[in-house]
Order: sequence, then C-alpha cells, then structure tokens
Amino acid sequence: MSYAILRVQKLKSFSGIGRHIDRVDAEGDTYVPVNADESRVNENLHWDNQGRAHSQDEWTNHARNNSLSKRVNNRISDGYKLTKAIRKDAVKALEYILTSDNRKMHEIETSSELFKDWIRANREFIEGIHGKDNIVAFSLHRDEESAHIHAVVVPLTDDGRLTMEPYVGSPKKLIQLQNEYADAMEKFGMMRGKSGSKQRHERPDKEKSRNHNKTFER
Repeated sequence: MSYAILRVQKLKSFSGIGRHIDRVDAEGDTYVPVNADESRVNENLHWDNQGRAHSQDEWTNHARNNSLSKRVNNRISDGYKLTKAIRKDAVKALEYILTSDNRKMHEIETSSELFKDWIRANREFIEGIHGKDNIVAFSLHRDEESAHIHAVVVPLTDDGRLTMEPYVGSPKKLIQLQNEYADAMEKFGMMRGKSGSKQRHERPDKEKSRNHNKTFER
C-alpha cells in the first residue's frame, strides 16, 4: 500500500514559490526549474479560480500579468473584513503539496479517468477545507519525478479573519488534516503515512525562500 502524501507550508512572500508553481519567470516566460524535465513542461496543468484548466502556454500568458503575489493580495483585499491592518510578517497563504510515491502516481497516470478522478478528489479536499474562493493556485506538475499538485490558499475564515490557526495551528489539527487526507485518498489505494515522519519535499536551493521553508507534517 502506498502513502497519501500531504505537506503544507506557510507563505509570507511569493516570488520564488510563484515562479516554481506557475512555471513563469520574472520576464513573463515559461520557467523550467533545474529538477524538471524541459520536454514535459507542457504536460503541466493549471486551474483558475473558476475551476477551468489551462495548458502551460495558456497559464504562462495568464500569470504574466497575474502573478501569485497579485492573486493572493487581491483575495485578501476582497475577503479580509477586520479593520486592523495586517501585520507585515503575517502568513498570507498556505501551500499544500499533494501526491504519493512514484509507483502509485505512475499507476494512476496510466488511466486517464482514474487520473482525472484523483485530481478532482484533491480539488474537492482543498475546497472542503478552505472554500473555492480562497484557492489562488491549483497546479498539476508532471515534469518532475512524480506527478504532484500544488494548491495555494489564502487562509481567510468565514468571518473574514486572515489566520492559519483553524487549519494548521496545532499538532492536533495537523494530525487531523493528515487523517482526513488519507481517508480521501483511500479509494486510490493509499494509506496514512507514519506520524512524525521527517521526510520533506525539497526544491532546488534556488527555489527555496526564507519565508516558506517550514513544512508542517504530523
């Protein structure tokens, strides 16, 4: 049985992570990180906030003038309801990485219907936690070793507060999150990973940012 892998990181700035997820550099061109296969970049898919899928070329054109940072700030501007100013060091978004091991992901990819079902199940899982409107990035990367999804959400509560506390604010919540994700992935032949695992999803050094280097996993 393969493990259902979910990792979540807090984000305070977005240039490096936006480039990695959107695959778009500062000049507005398609970006290929050093750990990706350039010949497979066009197999990536990106979904907008209406749930419409876009090819990499389409998304490069979209993100050129609509960076991840801009999408996060626009969502905060629309949904934040408190009168007090947001602190400069506030966590503005959470990044979820959703995947399994190489063997399992290759197995899922061999069936187009199963692969679509897996993507749909992951989208529904994130929407069930944060709501559709708070998802500012939902991208499938197939140009790295294992297919995986990056989902970036703005942690706005129903009453308009910007806080990660209800979602990943304690070890208990992180354990519950991992349990719920394993339940959602069970139909794909995945099980809960080991609690307290020290494994981490690593990006090349140039992709790392001081502001999103803490991974929550229980």
